Amino acid sequence: MPEASQSHADMHVIEPQVTRDASLQELEEKIRLAVETIEHLRRERAALRRELEQAQERIALLEADQTQSHSHVKELQALTSERDRLLQDRRVAAGRVEGMLNRLKDLGFE
Repeated sequence: MPEASQSHADMHVIEPQVTRDASLQELEEKIRLAVETIEHLRRERAALRRELEQAQERIALLEADQTQSHSHVKELQALTSERDRLLQDRRVAAGRVEGMLNRLKDLGFE
């Protein structure tokens, strides 16, 4: 019977060792997963930073385009005003020419 109690005692020594090994393996797996997650998050953060930089560059370009567009709008407005003035001057001149032609017609010059 001492052998039975001896082997039972050996099992108690083995069980804690197996449990410790399993716990260490589980802990190592958790650490490995945590490291992978951290690496993934770092890569994702770097990608997001690149996207942010690109977005900021696009915003700067759009703002420059907006400024240039605003300048073009002012130029277009000035040209439109000048065109309107020239059309009005043309109408006045056409009216005067028509009046002169009518006078010449009345005087017998056709």
